[in-house]
Amino acid sequence: MFWSPLGSPLSRSVSPRLGSLLVLLW
Repeated sequence: MFWSPLGSPLSRSVSPRLGSLLVLLW
């Protein structure tokens, strides 16, 4: 839910691997 709007830009800026893992877990 939170990664949808903030996960796209945040995950790419903070950690691209974290974003991918979050999407897979979610």
